[in-house]
Amino acid sequence: MIDYAKPLHDEYGMSQYVTYGGKWFRYFYRRVMERKGNLRFAARAPSSPRGIET
Repeated sequence: MIDYAKPLHDEYGMSQYVTYGGKWFRYFYRRVMERKGNLRFAARAPSSPRGIET
């Protein structure tokens, strides 16, 4: 588990689902086809001020 996610998981019982490997694009494409708003969300996420801080 990612270091900063562990305290959140312990306190709120939440977890992250991250796709990886060779099938991530097919998974992402299927999610976009289910709901077009997912594409806008994914495109906006890297520029979000609430993004991951390094």
